[in-house]
Parts: sequence; C-alpha cells; structure tokens
Amino acid sequence: QNMGENILTNICTALRCNDSDIADIHQIKRGMTNTIFSFTVGNTKYIYRHPGRGTEKIIDRSREARAQEVAQTLGLDPTLIKCEPSKGWKLSSYIENVPFDYTNADDERRGVELIRRLHSNPTTLGWSFDMLERAADMQAIVSSDYYDAYSQFSTLREMISQLYAFTKQDGYQPEMCHNDACDSNILLGKNGTYLIDWE
Repeated sequence: QNMGENILTNICTALRCNDSDIADIHQIKRGMTNTIFSFTVGNTKYIYRHPGRGTEKIIDRSREARAQEVAQTLGLDPTLIKCEPSKGWKLSSYIENVPFDYTNADDERRGVELIRRLHSNPTTLGWSFDMLERAADMQAIVSSDYYDAYSQFSTLREMISQLYAFTKQDGYQPEMCHNDACDSNILLGKNGTYLIDWE
C-alpha cells in the first residue's frame, strides 16, 4: 500500500502467477532506502525490491540494470529475474546462504575472489561515477542537521578527499566497480559465492 503501484501485479506479471500463489512474505530489514522482502511461489523462493521514496534522486536505475547485466554475464550475480528501470523495482532469485564473517579467513578469500573476478575482466559502461561528486550531491539533498550530528564527519570527509586525490595519480584506468562490496552484499551460498546489489 501507498507505494504508487501494485507490487503484487509486478510479481505476478514477471512470474506468470496469480496473487493467491504468493506466500511466506517476510520483510528483509537490511535495505536502507528500499522495501525488500522475500516470498515463495510454489516451492521457489524469491526476493523483491521496491524503491524507496526519493531514491530516484541518487540512483540511476537504467545504469543499475546495465551493471546487473554485466554482473550476470561474469557469473558474479546470477539472481536477476526481472527489473523495471523506469520504475525501479527488481525481482530476483533467493539464494540460501550463511552470513559473511570478516574474521573468517575462508569467507574473506571467497569475497576477494569475487572482486578479483570483476576486475580481471575490465569493463567500461560508458559513463563515469565520481565518488566525491556523488557524495556531494547526496550531501546537498540531506539536511545538514543530519551529518552535522556526526562529530567525525568533517574530518572523515577531508581524509577521503585527500585519499581520492591520490587514487587519481595511481595510473589505473577507470573501469566498472561495485562500490559497496560489504558483508551484506556477499552471499556465501552452497553452490557458489555471489556479489549482489548493483545500485
């Protein structure tokens, strides 16, 4: 309700099912800006992502879709079933997994192998994503009361600006990056390791 369109219609159209077939709906709390939930149709489990209000100001969904296609081609994220860039929603397969543990050497190895696979196949997507510019854009959208509440914000921003200047001098050509390869986006599944969430 109150999301501007019927989510069940999106799911039923993509899966060619009836809304009465959709069961076991569970909200997933990890999404900071989106409504994300799992559900089943028959014996198969899925994930649905509906964009949060205002996310169109910070996320280009057509670019996300293109990055997702490349990730699927490279075997990094085979979960995509359907996405609708113009509306921002996405339907994916659910992968049973165990939580990524930064202190576990095997988990770390599996995560690093994913990132190496991405960067051993250098890809350019036809646009530039400047981290500092995007951070400034996001900062302009958010009330200054929000980030001023963090005592280390100004210091951290200055450190990142200096680090970014150094990366510009390191001699590497720009290429496709994930930009959020953290524990919640690395799925340690039984049959493989996957890097999800290409926003």
